[in-house]
Amino acid sequence: MPFGSSSFDLDKVGYLIVEQALADYAVLVTELKIQFKATQSKVVAFGGSYGGILSAYMRFKYPNVIDAALAASAPIYMLTFKGSQREFFFFAVTEDFLNADPDCPGYVVTAFEMLEMLKNQGSKGLAELSRLFKLCKPL
Repeated sequence: MPFGSSSFDLDKVGYLIVEQALADYAVLVTELKIQFKATQSKVVAFGGSYGGILSAYMRFKYPNVIDAALAASAPIYMLTFKGSQREFFFFAVTEDFLNADPDCPGYVVTAFEMLEMLKNQGSKGLAELSRLFKLCKPL
């Protein structure tokens, strides 16, 4: 830990934020380029998932330090979505289905309605679901 046993004291926790991490990396990259006499070299930030978000932020915040960024599987749009993470997932998946086939989201809704209907029929409906899905153990 950078501050030993006091790393989580309130006056130190402020260093554990995204902005500070980005600033630290901007300084590190700049110093490394000087140390290795590579001031004319291009720098690409890259990462996946959360690391991808950080790489994209680096490019936005420090375009003078980071020349390009590759953000693989980075849920950047989720950060601007108004709603829960779960709602965002369903929104994103529905958008993917819609882009593949405009009728697809309607088919999925209809399928879930049919599942709900069978579930609500009690043991007869559950037996039908078990049959349709060829379950090893009946519902």
